[in-house]
Amino acid sequence: MRNRDIIIVAALILAGAIGIELYTNFTTTLLDYAPTGFTSLIMDAPQVFDYYKDGTLIGTYTYTLTAETGTDTLYMLKTVVDATYQEKHLTVNSTYRLRGATTPDSYDVDFALDGTTSKLETTYTGVNAVIVTSASGANQTFTVPTPADTVTIDNNNPAQWELLMKSFTAQAGKVYRVNALVPQGAVVQSVEYGVDTNHQFATIGGKSYECVVSREPNFQITLYFYRGDLIQYKNDIDGIIIVKRMP
Repeated sequence: MRNRDIIIVAALILAGAIGIELYTNFTTTLLDYAPTGFTSLIMDAPQVFDYYKDGTLIGTYTYTLTAETGTDTLYMLKTVVDATYQEKHLTVNSTYRLRGATTPDSYDVDFALDGTTSKLETTYTGVNAVIVTSASGANQTFTVPTPADTVTIDNNNPAQWELLMKSFTAQAGKVYRVNALVPQGAVVQSVEYGVDTNHQFATIGGKSYECVVSREPNFQITLYFYRGDLIQYKNDIDGIIIVKRMP
């Protein structure tokens, strides 16, 4: 399978499309994203989610966040998607290393689709991100300029959205402009990230949770936070819902 082919198939799991959706009760003025540092992170404990595509359970998503403290704190976020979709078994393992909310070190993704593997490796050099994809012995390299305070987000990777939410204080009713590197597309996009003024309820395992809701309207992504932690992710364009297994 060619490099491009496996990236496209994996994008069914990881990458979203463009669409339109409205926030509820929000200002039309875009504010600049200004990270202040991470707060209330869930450390050293795997967080397990069920992964649904078009209403059907297709697998699981798990993330684990750890940290090493030296002259500064190096965070390491590991995520795993294990899914079977359209009779194809896909595993996606990613490792994201970053020093605080504003200084990423590297982001590596390994894909395995029915035994065929592919890799995406991203290194950050201050003003640029260098992305190398490899599959079937073929490599491609992309150099992408990254403005200040650029975050890294694969659209359907909930933990990266949770890191965004926990990297600054987003006021309800406000919408923020965030520069986001989407490694799958080798592009920096302007993301609009806002928080609803009204709470909504998410039902998981027959129990209802009152949640703070945040959205990205261009990708039709809705995130539900309970007591500060992400418990449900929805991508309406892709028909994906990722739901946390609650205790």
